[in-house]
Amino acid sequence: MNINRIAVALAATAIAGSAMAADLPSRKAPPIVVAPAPIFTWTGFYVGANVGWAGVRASNDYYTPGDPAAPFFLVPDAIAISAGGYNSFRQDRVTFGGQIGYNYQMGMLVLGLEADMNYLGASRSAFAAVPTPAAGNVFYGTRAGADWMLTVRPRLGVAVGRFLPYVTGGLALVKNRYEQSVFFPGVSASPDLFVDNSTEAGWTLGGGVEWAFAPNWSIKAEYLHVFQPKKTFTTFTTSPYAGDLRLIPYTRRISRSIDTVRVGVNYKFGWGAPAPVVARY
Repeated sequence: MNINRIAVALAATAIAGSAMAADLPSRKAPPIVVAPAPIFTWTGFYVGANVGWAGVRASNDYYTPGDPAAPFFLVPDAIAISAGGYNSFRQDRVTFGGQIGYNYQMGMLVLGLEADMNYLGASRSAFAAVPTPAAGNVFYGTRAGADWMLTVRPRLGVAVGRFLPYVTGGLALVKNRYEQSVFFPGVSASPDLFVDNSTEAGWTLGGGVEWAFAPNWSIKAEYLHVFQPKKTFTTFTTSPYAGDLRLIPYTRRISRSIDTVRVGVNYKFGWGAPAPVVARY
C-alpha cells in the first residue's frame, strides 16, 4: 500500500469530521439577560396620612354702632376690654388627617392635585368681669375654636431625582365656632348672647418637600397658611347707655386664620415607568 495514499486518506477523514462537528448545535447555555429596572416617576395616584401642629387664631374686632345717642359700648369701654385680652384667641393644637392626590411628571416638572382633611378640635374660652370707665363692670365671655379643615389644592413641583420641592395653594373649608356673651349688671334683664357655628370658605397657600424613600412610599413636610374672610354680625340688645326698654345694635367683626406644619407619608400606586427596550442582535 502506498504510504502517501494512506496519509492523504487520513487527512481527508479528519477534515470531514471537523466540518461535521462544526454543524452540530452548541451545548453552551444561552446568556442571561437581566431586564432593566423601571425608571422612577412621580406620575400616579397616591393616598396618605399626616400629623403635625396647627395654630388657630380668632379675634373679635368689634366697634360701636353709628348712633352716638345710644351706643352699645363707648370707646373707653372697648379699649379696656381689648386691653384685657378677651378679644384675641390663639390655640396651638396637634392636628392629624389624611390626603389623596394625583401627580403627573413632564421632564422635571410635576403637576398635581391634592385634597386633604384634618381634625383640629381647637377651643379656647375666656370669661371675666372687666372694669370699664363708662359702664362699670362688664361681664364679658368669649369662646372661639375650629373643629376641622379641608383643602383642595393644585401642586407645582420640580423633581430632583426622588426629591420633590413644591408650592401649593387653593380652596380651604373650615368648621368654625364662635360664642360671645355680654352682660351689664343691673341694666340688662338677660345678656347679649351670640353664637356662630358655621363652615367658612377661604383659601390657603404654602409649600413643602417630598422624598420617595422606597419604590411605592414617600414622606413629606409641608406648611400651609389658611386665610379666612372677615365676617360681620349684628345683634340687638340693651345697653347702659339706652336703658332696658330700647334694643340697640351691637356689631362684631370676626377675623380668623390657621397655620399648620405637618409631616406625612404617601403610598403611590405603580411606582415607575417601563425602562427603554434595548435591542440585542
